[in-house]
Amino acid sequence: MNEVKYGQPAAEYHAFPALNKSSINKVLDCPLKYKLYIEGERPEPTPSMKFGTMCHCLVLEPDRFPLEFHVLENKSTTQAGKKEIAACEAAGQTPVSATDYAKACRMRDNLYAHPEISDLLALPGEAEVSLYWEMISDSSGEIRACKARCDAVKKLSDGSCFILDLKTTSGGASLDDIAKHCADFHYHRQDAWYQYGLEACGMKSAGFFFIFTSTQAPHLCNVIQLAPRAKKQGWWECQHAMEILEQCEAQNKWPGYQTGIEEGLDLPLWYYRNVGTSVFMGSSYSLEEDLAAEKA
Repeated sequence: MNEVKYGQPAAEYHAFPALNKSSINKVLDCPLKYKLYIEGERPEPTPSMKFGTMCHCLVLEPDRFPLEFHVLENKSTTQAGKKEIAACEAAGQTPVSATDYAKACRMRDNLYAHPEISDLLALPGEAEVSLYWEMISDSSGEIRACKARCDAVKKLSDGSCFILDLKTTSGGASLDDIAKHCADFHYHRQDAWYQYGLEACGMKSAGFFFIFTSTQAPHLCNVIQLAPRAKKQGWWECQHAMEILEQCEAQNKWPGYQTGIEEGLDLPLWYYRNVGTSVFMGSSYSLEEDLAAEKA
């Protein structure tokens, strides 16, 4: 089954039943969330997700953009705008406001003004590449179908390939911001999962580059590669997710977050550390003093 598909419609990829990075995230967060997802309980795309999809097409598949999207000439709230939306949807296009399109163009221009990002984007390759492969469980020997969809796979002169992934973020694009994004959205799992899939499909991986661009003006951008230990952690978490999934399937038990009532839920330690000594209604509070008292 190990194969690479170029130009596959996104709907076909998403419809194929196989384990992917999004599924892994759900298993590790809550197995019941994964079960409900594969049974069809799927959230509608948010406006930020739709904007990100439009940006991906504009940057990575500019030739396809006019086929997939239509930039509205009229405001969507007007009668003319509503007719325009209906016409473009009937033609199989996604309507985009002139404001969103202008913002996406500024983001694209900033990406191409960045020398390293521009060089990476200019290399030969394909966008929206679907990977399919099979993995054998170490414990049970069962075969599991797996998949990944790369934003772009670029080819080098030695025959190896690397993966490009474009991230649009409403936050910043500094290294500190990106480190937090990677932890919050588990991009280290994506790095490990996609590179494994690339190799499983017979392609030599030369690495994984994440390109981050902010949706907030002035739309600064950055490009990074994750540290080796982050990649190792990502792969360990992917394997752990498969172990959990195998147990849930064998026992047909899909635990949610918890049962019963959790009493005395506290704020996370980072909140207290960020606040330090706070003053509220005339009284002061110190985390260090409180922690010392608990040890006493």
